[in-house]
Amino acid sequence: MDIKIEMSDPVPIYIQILEQLKLKIAQKELVAGDKLPSVREMAVKLEINPRTVSNAYKELTHMGLVLRKKGIGLFVTDNCQEFSEEEKKLQIETKIQELLSFGKTLGYHSNEILELIKKIIEGETNE
Repeated sequence: MDIKIEMSDPVPIYIQILEQLKLKIAQKELVAGDKLPSVREMAVKLEINPRTVSNAYKELTHMGLVLRKKGIGLFVTDNCQEFSEEEKKLQIETKIQELLSFGKTLGYHSNEILELIKKIIEGETNE
């Protein structure tokens, strides 16, 4: 499983792991029944403290996205389908917010950004 962390990022490492795993579920790279790497495996691979991985896994468990099977490991639950749609919408909303903020730093107003987006969409439908 490909998880990347940025030590220089102000976002805590366990949140970076959590967000990447949530994204993998939303993109259906991880589906119901898939087993996550053990805490130790993930910690060794990322060269971080196992407690950090454990914190990310605990959050996923609290969200109902993974289920711990004692002595076997952590598995993605059936709840991931419902979550996946919500998470995809949230990811798009986040990117739109980032785009709006970026556009505003360049001096554009929201309605101007919307017009640019409409032009791009219309261009796609004309192809």
